Amino acid sequence: MTNNLPLTVKRSIELLGLMAIAAVMVIGRDIIMPILMAFFISIMLLPLYRFLKRKKVPNR
Repeated sequence: MTNNLPLTVKRSIELLGLMAIAAVMVIGRDIIMPILMAFFISIMLLPLYRFLKRKKVPNR
C-alpha cells in the first residue's frame, strides 16, 4: 500500500505529532516526574534491601 500524500502534508503531520508529544509531556510532568523519581529511588535502594534481607531483618 503506497501513500501518495504530498511531502508538505507528511511534514505537517510529523510536526503536529511532535507538538502533541511535547504538550503531553508538559501537561503530564506532574504525574510523570514523581513516577520516574520513585523508580530511580527504588533502584538505588535495592542493594540495601537485599543486604537487610540477607541479614534476616524482619519486614515490620
